[in-house]
Amino acid sequence: MHDLENKIIELGAIDAPIEVMQVNEWFQSVIITFAGNNKTSKVQCILEQCYEIALKHDNNYSKNINSDGSKDYEYFMQDIEVIEDRDFYIFNISAWPLDGQIVCKNIMLNIIEQAG
Repeated sequence: MHDLENKIIELGAIDAPIEVMQVNEWFQSVIITFAGNNKTSKVQCILEQCYEIALKHDNNYSKNINSDGSKDYEYFMQDIEVIEDRDFYIFNISAWPLDGQIVCKNIMLNIIEQAG
């Protein structure tokens, strides 16, 4: 298991709801934000210099948005995997009904403290 994978799991990724998943323009980066195991912070997993982003959503599952802008579903991370292949990281994520693979040059973790 890769050290980055261990660190992401230690921060509480498994079974955590994904709060934001943002793909920046031109695949420059993907930012996955989740509430980790510390109630006063959120974790951002920032995948930089992306070369491949393959995300699949189960087409049998609703993608409805409520009138207040909230989703009627949540994505919970069930599994992640980080593989180092030469100069690249391969980041696999399973958050049913979403699965994906992202190939990038760098992965950073950012802890965002929330006002309590």
